[in-house]
Amino acid sequence: MRLLLDENVPTAALPLLRSSGHDAVHVAEVMTSANYESVLALAASEDRVLVTFDRDFGGLVFARRLKAPPGIILLRLLPRGSEELARLLLDLMSDADRHWTGRFSVIERNRVRQRPLRQA
Repeated sequence: MRLLLDENVPTAALPLLRSSGHDAVHVAEVMTSANYESVLALAASEDRVLVTFDRDFGGLVFARRLKAPPGIILLRLLPRGSEELARLLLDLMSDADRHWTGRFSVIERNRVRQRPLRQA
């Protein structure tokens, strides 16, 4: 899966995601101090699912109707470390019954909520 990790996602999660075959890029690797609109545009232009802890992205794509990336994963949990976060993402992405593209997904410790993501 092609992922873009927002600046608030620990970069230490990258090695495990990459070694598991995911094409993962961190915002800090390609742009610094990026605003929300720039991060959304980057994810959309590179066909990447955005992974973030920031709820503002939902407002931008649903209320302001900015162009959405292929998917958004909003993390609503406090991981015990970067490795736990990466393993959680890997476990979720390996679930063949769950789809991440075309959806706004909210990940909590004990549940996952998804809704369709309107594409501009």
